[in-house]
Order: sequence, then structure tokens, then C-alpha cells
Amino acid sequence: MKRKWMMVLFLLVCVSMALFAGGDQEKDGQDEKVTLKLWRMGTQENWVTYTKSFIADFEATHPNIEVEYEYMPPVDLPQKLNTAFVAGIGPDIIGCSIQHTSEYAAKGKFLELDDYVDNWAAKDDVMESMLNTAYFNDNYYALAYHPDPYVFVYRKDLFRKAGLDPEDPPESWEELLEVAPQLTERDGEIVTRAGFLMPIDDFLTFVPFAVMNGASYISDDNMPTFNQPEWVEALEVLTKLVKDERVTIETTNNMEWTTSSFAKGNAAIAQVNSTMVDTFKKSYPELKDDVGFFAIERERKSNWNGAWLFAISADSKHPDEAFEFISEWFSPEAMWNMYEATGNLPVLKSLEERFSAVDPELNSALFSGVEHGLGNPLVPWATLQIAAIRKAMGEAFYGEKTPKQALEDNYELLLNEMKEAGYLD
Repeated sequence: MKRKWMMVLFLLVCVSMALFAGGDQEKDGQDEKVTLKLWRMGTQENWVTYTKSFIADFEATHPNIEVEYEYMPPVDLPQKLNTAFVAGIGPDIIGCSIQHTSEYAAKGKFLELDDYVDNWAAKDDVMESMLNTAYFNDNYYALAYHPDPYVFVYRKDLFRKAGLDPEDPPESWEELLEVAPQLTERDGEIVTRAGFLMPIDDFLTFVPFAVMNGASYISDDNMPTFNQPEWVEALEVLTKLVKDERVTIETTNNMEWTTSSFAKGNAAIAQVNSTMVDTFKKSYPELKDDVGFFAIERERKSNWNGAWLFAISADSKHPDEAFEFISEWFSPEAMWNMYEATGNLPVLKSLEERFSAVDPELNSALFSGVEHGLGNPLVPWATLQIAAIRKAMGEAFYGEKTPKQALEDNYELLLNEMKEAGYLD
């Protein structure tokens, strides 16, 4: 009998230990640390600083999540992503541009976000144009947090210095061709201050000039169009400014994204984004009232309005936590902190009135930029098109080919690349 009770007692102890062990295992599972890898293009100091600050706050309220943040120039992101995707180790969260979204979504490398977005409490608060920026093939593949409307700005103080009316900025191509040389400063043959800032590979200005001239960025059947006469005429005007009038300094888009020439005070007229304007005003507070905004109109108004977005990699083992991070990023408090730190236009409708009241002139120009601007089309060959357009620009600007020949040659090159990539039959 005693032995029987000893056996019962032993079994009870075993069961209790198993229950406690199971409880500990469940607890350990709940407390297991999740590490999210975040790759975000963009190296501007204010954005890097803000992102690090946001991550610190996010980790404080999500103690089971750790975020490893890596930032890089936009030009470096595709190569790093391609290498990671081949190895099946893509980062969890990817801060990218529109052309990256369509390219990698078409390849199945970005996660479809419909289930998350449809159940997202903030969905109705996000500006519709931003929400639809990455709506590709009837699915959401990314969320645009950083509208990038470029606006035409000019320095009123430099207009006065050149004997020009500071309240009469250029509103046509002809007026731009007239005033830009008068605003250009040189040291010998070296341009030290651009009359009109035009990076040598600046498709962000070339595309809007073509659209101003009546061009379509892509055709109704999703084909490239940049060999058409409207594009040729636009490139002829820009080539005259860059090659013949020599009104711009030696720079590239990648250099401008890192350290803006306008923000450093080295341009009288430029097409820039809100971050560059904000940086200029903080660097030269005494000149903040000397920044003016204008629109150039021909067949229509146009400017660049791209977007930077967050996507989740199809390789991610933690998509729920990744979307939690993105969701927090879109919170009203975070969006306003982002604006104050970077000058970013908040994409939440609930913040529009507050945002407009801060700087009515600038923010009115930015909202107009969103209205009239355009970014890269949601086609998987967008990156190939950018490369072709940039190559044509370089050939025209350096006098290797006429603008017409440069565009025609690179148009044919693009079609061949599209065929090789399987985008054309």
C-alpha cells in the first residue's frame, strides 16, 4: 500500500514538473526576442537621426523586438537587395522607391500587404494618392510614408543681386533661358553657383519638362515614350542650359540626395524637395524669407513627385512584427515628429490643417506639387527606363550625340533590354 502511494506521489510530481516546464516554455516563447532587419535608402543626416530615434522609441514600447537598421545611398539599394534575395535572406523591412516596388513585386520578392492594410485602423487617414502609390496588379505591396514633391524654388536675394525683380520668377522655358545665365556665378571656367541647378543625370527634372511640353511618361498600353518629339524638344532646352549656357555646377542626383547644392546655398534656381528647403532655412535662417516658389507652365504644369515607401520582404520570418513597426511609423505622433525632424510632408489627412498652418507658402507649394507632380510609373521595367534616360541625357549634355539621336538610340536599347528581361514578346 505504501509503495502504491509512493508511486502515485511520484506521478503527481512528474505531472507538476511537466506543467511547470510547459508553462516556462510558453513564457520563454512569449519573451523570445525578435530581430527585424531594416534597410532604408537615404543617407541624409536628419533622416538617419530621426530613424534611429524612432527605433529607440519603438524598441522601448516593444521590448521583444529589436531593429537592426542599415542605411545606404539609393543607388546602392538594388544591388544589395538582389544579392540578399538570391541567398533567400532579404531584410524584413525595406525602405525603397516606387520603381523598386513594381520591380520586386513583379518578381515575388515583396510581400502582398492586402490583409494587413484592409485591417489597418489608419487606412482611412492616409492620403488616397499615397495609399495607392504602390497598388500594383490589384495588390498593395508597400506603403508610401514620404511623398517627395519637388517644387521650383528661387533665391530672391540673388535675384536682387543680379538686378532682377525678386517678385518675378521665370514661368516659362523662355524666361528660364533668359535669367539663368544672369544668375550664374563662376570662378574662371568653374561654376560656383548655379543659375539653374541641373545635375548631369537629373531625370527628375527632365521628365517634368517633357510632360510640361505635352508628353506622356508612358503610353496607355504601358510602353515607354521618350523617343517622341515632346521629349526631344525638352532635352534640347536642358542641353542648351547645361552645355551651351553652362548655368549649372558639376553634380549628380546621388550627390544632391546626399548633400543638396541648394541647401548649401549654391543655386539660385532649382527643383528641390521639402527636405532640401528645410535644410536651407535651418542653415541660413536670415534668408528664410528670401526663398520663393513658382511653377513653370507650357502645355501643363508639372514637377516631380516620387515617393519613398516601406515594403516587407517575402523572405521575412516576422511579417506581423514588421507591419507593427510600419504601423507605428504612420502614427500621428510619429508623423508629426518626422515632419519636425526632416521637413517631410505628413501623409495623414488628420494632420493636413496643422501642417498647412506652419508655413502656408511652402506647404501650399508642396501640396500643389503632390497635385501636379508625377513619379515613376508602376511598371517592372521602370529602373531600366531610368538608366536609359540618364544615359541619353549624359550623351546630349557632353555633346556626344544630339538630343534627338541620344533619345532614339537609348529608346532602342531599352526595348532590347525589356525583351531580354521578358517584359516584351
